[in-house]
Amino acid sequence: MRTLPLLLLALACRVDDGGADKVTDAVDTGTADLDGDGFTAESGDCDDHDNQTWPGALELCNGRDDDCDGTIDEEVTTPYYPDSDADGFGDENGAVELCSSPAGFVDRGTDCDDANAQVFPGADEICDEVDNDCDGLVDDGVADTWYVDADGDSYGDASTGAPACERPAGGVANGDDCDDSSANASPDGVESCDNADNDCDGAVDEGVTTVYFVDVDGDGYGDPSLTDEACSVPTGYAENPLDCDDADSEVNPAATELCNGIDDDCDGGVDGADAADAGEWFADADGDTYGDPTTGVTSCAQPVGYVADNQDCDDTTDAVNPAAAEVCNGFDDDCDGTTDGAAATDLATWYLDYDGDGYGGSRFSTMSCSAPAGYVSNTDDCDDTLDTVNPAA
Repeated sequence: MRTLPLLLLALACRVDDGGADKVTDAVDTGTADLDGDGFTAESGDCDDHDNQTWPGALELCNGRDDDCDGTIDEEVTTPYYPDSDADGFGDENGAVELCSSPAGFVDRGTDCDDANAQVFPGADEICDEVDNDCDGLVDDGVADTWYVDADGDSYGDASTGAPACERPAGGVANGDDCDDSSANASPDGVESCDNADNDCDGAVDEGVTTVYFVDVDGDGYGDPSLTDEACSVPTGYAENPLDCDDADSEVNPAATELCNGIDDDCDGGVDGADAADAGEWFADADGDTYGDPTTGVTSCAQPVGYVADNQDCDDTTDAVNPAAAEVCNGFDDDCDGTTDGAAATDLATWYLDYDGDGYGGSRFSTMSCSAPAGYVSNTDDCDDTLDTVNPAA
């Protein structure tokens, strides 16, 4: 009989299984291969009535164990997710593995809220305090950021920014306040000298401080070369920079200039005419040690040709001065304001000529440089009551 050899030859050939090629070795197992797929029940064929089912066959999603590994549709099913809100995206928590989508299921399970048809991946984010596009962020890109404005200056604390669809109580849209505990500090603030950044520009007291000067000697006047800027006078500083010697408290613009070789009052001059103890000196043109009172100069040192006494009434004649002897010469020799006065050393004696006959009596006399009216230089009258009685009668 030729039937058995022909069967064995067929098992040794390639079998067309509808697109899946397989090669089998003709093995005489002693058991018939009922479906002709090269495997018998003894060699592992789990369905010897179906030539698409045999060990190693391609597993298909068909509700059968195609590869005879004891598992149906392993690794070939598709996960489907319940889509309660019918937005095309399902809830991952209700996933099922199937070969086709059941009613009410979809193959995308990325819906973050399957009870809201407005919420799904790719949806437009709207400001409703919901994560509409399922990106893990609520109102991202559509909510406004609000900041706490604790001091009520319309500027908030940047560290308090939080997104919200509506402005919360006490919130502002600007987070540029540099000190939300002070209403005097904001980008609109005016800088004042208070050791604070009032205008929030990052600088403190810029343009409003005062320059003060180191005052080492404590006389209220500072050294112009050593300065500091502050809102009030720092300890050891002064407002006035005009001290010319900050190591000596007796030297400053308010000090009294003295004749001591020092510029006491810092006016740039030493022992000048303004010195409190400066002397007044007068020109002594005639060298008699008495000066002309109209030529006075003030100086700490005596100028050449000047003297301290200013009582000379004629500085062109050395014989005329307060120490000179008054003589009868028509000049005020001793500068006492009188000429040929009673102080003259060469006064003459004159006698009253009562009867006017040119001869005087000895009873009444006076001394002067010249004869007073009614006086004569002799006492020769023997009867001064009669003008007819005299030495010439």
